[in-house]
Amino acid sequence: MSNASQTISRRAVLAGLAGLGAAPSFAKAPFAPAQAPSVHRYRVGDIEVTAIGDGYFELDTALIPRATPEEVAAIQRREFLPEGQTIRGAVNAYLVNTGDSLTLVDAGARDYFGPTVGKLLPTLAAAGVTPDMVDRIVLTHMHPDHIGGVMDTGGNAVFANATLHAHSADHAFWLDDAIRAQAPEGGTMFWDVAMASAKPYDDRTELFDFGADLGGGISTFDMAGHTPGHTGIRISSGNDQMLILGDIVHAAPLQLAHPDWSIAFDVDQEAAAAARMRALDMVAADRLLIAGMHIPFPGVGHIERAGEGFGFVPAPWRYSLE
Repeated sequence: MSNASQTISRRAVLAGLAGLGAAPSFAKAPFAPAQAPSVHRYRVGDIEVTAIGDGYFELDTALIPRATPEEVAAIQRREFLPEGQTIRGAVNAYLVNTGDSLTLVDAGARDYFGPTVGKLLPTLAAAGVTPDMVDRIVLTHMHPDHIGGVMDTGGNAVFANATLHAHSADHAFWLDDAIRAQAPEGGTMFWDVAMASAKPYDDRTELFDFGADLGGGISTFDMAGHTPGHTGIRISSGNDQMLILGDIVHAAPLQLAHPDWSIAFDVDQEAAAAARMRALDMVAADRLLIAGMHIPFPGVGHIERAGEGFGFVPAPWRYSLE
C-alpha cells in the first residue's frame, strides 16, 4: 500500500480474505509496564500546540457544595465513570511552538498532589523538549497544579532560560503575606507554593493584564473568579485559533452538566460560575476549539449545548500535522 490514503473497498477486502490460509499462531508477549507518554500535537494555523500530560488527581465531589451524591452518581452512570465520592481530573499543560519560540502554558503540579502528578519533565522529554529550550512560561493562574512545576525540590528554577508571565492581580494576591495570614487552616499551602515557585524567577517575571497581546500569536482574556487573575489564553494564527480555558472546570462531567456548580478552590464561587457560563456559552455558540487543564487528556475539543448545561466533544486524533 502506498503512503497516500486509500479507500478500503468491499472487493479489496474479499480478495484479501480469499488468500488466507490456516489461522496464524501468536507468540506470547509481556504486558506493557506503563502507558505511552501523554503527548499529542495540534496545528493552529502556522503554530504547533502540544498537549503535555502532567498526570491526574482524584477530586472529592464534596468539594462541589451544590452537588448532591445522587446527582453525582447519576452523571457518573451516564458518563460510564466509576461511581463513588471521587472523580478523576487531568492535569494538562500546553506547549506552543511558533517556530521562533517555545511557550509553556502552565507547568503542572510537581509533587504537591501525590505520585499521580509531576510527569511534566519526562513528558516534555518524550516530546523532544528539554527545559532549557523553553523561552517563557505563561500561567493561567498561580495555583500549585499550574505553577508547581517551575521549581525543583531544591528551590531552583527548572526552566533556566524562561521568563515567567503571570496576571498582575494573581501575582499580587498569591504573593501577599497579609492575605495569606487570613487563609483558613490548611489553605496556606496555596500561598506557600506560589511564593516559593515564583522566587527563582524574581528577576525574569513579567506581569500582564486581561486583553494583553503577549506576542507570537498568544493573547489573554478575562476569566476571573476562580482566582483574581484567572486568565484564558488565546492562540491565534491566520483564521485558526484555540482557546485555553485553564480551570474553567475541574470535574468536567459534573460542571459542564451544571455550570453553576463551583468548587471549593474558587476564590469567588459566584464569579467563577458566571465566568464559566460566559466562556462555555461563547465557545459553544462560536464552535471554537478549546483546551482545558483538567479535561481528560489531551483536553482539546469543542463544547456543545446539552439541555440546561453543556457537553464536551473531544477533537479527533490527529493522524498528521498537515
